Amino acid sequence: MLTMNTTLSATEARNRFFELLDLAKYNGQEFTIEKDGQPTALILPVEKNKSPEEIKKILAEFRKTFA
Repeated sequence: MLTMNTTLSATEARNRFFELLDLAKYNGQEFTIEKDGQPTALILPVEKNKSPEEIKKILAEFRKTFA
């Protein structure tokens, strides 16, 4: 399994593109893509994991709605 911030060559990123998207989306992993040995692009999740405070607020709103 890949670590939270992994550097990949452009060729490897191309070959594993859909896997990288899934890892970013579902596991929150970030990837740096290199071309010719230079960092060129990032694959990042759009939404970061929520903090415990954010989760408590969402749950409180949910409970009000469905109480």
